[in-house]
Amino acid sequence: MVENKLLDELTLMERELDGFSISRVFRSIGHNIFIDFGPTEDSKDQLESNKRCLWIGNAAWRLMRGDCFIVGSGNHIEDIDTDILQLLGANLLSIEFLNEFADIKIAFDNGMYLITFFSWAEENQWVMFSPNHDFGIDLLTEESRQVVTGHLKRMVFTADASRWRNHSEFVNRHIRKITYLDSGGLEILFEQGKKLLLDMSCWRLERKGLYLAGTAPENIMDAKNELKGLFERKITSSMISEDEFDLKLNIEGGYILKTFECC
Repeated sequence: MVENKLLDELTLMERELDGFSISRVFRSIGHNIFIDFGPTEDSKDQLESNKRCLWIGNAAWRLMRGDCFIVGSGNHIEDIDTDILQLLGANLLSIEFLNEFADIKIAFDNGMYLITFFSWAEENQWVMFSPNHDFGIDLLTEESRQVVTGHLKRMVFTADASRWRNHSEFVNRHIRKITYLDSGGLEILFEQGKKLLLDMSCWRLERKGLYLAGTAPENIMDAKNELKGLFERKITSSMISEDEFDLKLNIEGGYILKTFECC
């Protein structure tokens, strides 16, 4: 069925990586990281045809072990260069979609896992290269996003649903002001001076399955205009991730604001 196409691609990725341990992991430009699966460069049987590579490109990400943060895309590049080396020698356990925007959770057999987060409109959120097949997620345009969400919107995301719990701190509070910060983060002011500061967080504003704005918008004024739609609206429910790094605010009018810690 058409709606399962991306799920089929993810299953194929798992098959392509089955039996291959991580032989090299490195950062390229900015926070982009490449994870090579297969023989090491000095192996006698080294052949390019035996290698697979997972590229985490234009998406925010963080590497975890249990509830412990190791490193993320918002950290200093020196820390990224060093800490991602902890993945060396690990084998893939699973890859799962977390939502209709193709955020993924990649679990490894050493207890680590990597989560990605879409927060700016760009192609190549993540890509897997293999001898048999290349597959990636493009979320640059509204058209490309509709293709991805169209395939995924009917899925039940059990991995994501199980990682949230209720968080009542902001429920029934009205948004009085939102400031877009130079860092790309947000400062949200509620009545009675209650404040939510997201200066170091990535974020995504959704409505009815559509991406409205995020951390690094192509047009800041467009993002600010989308955020104005939240003024005076009430938080109807609030959830926090089980590791207490991320928030999900459901807002009157069908809006959802998600945050993601990556440093």
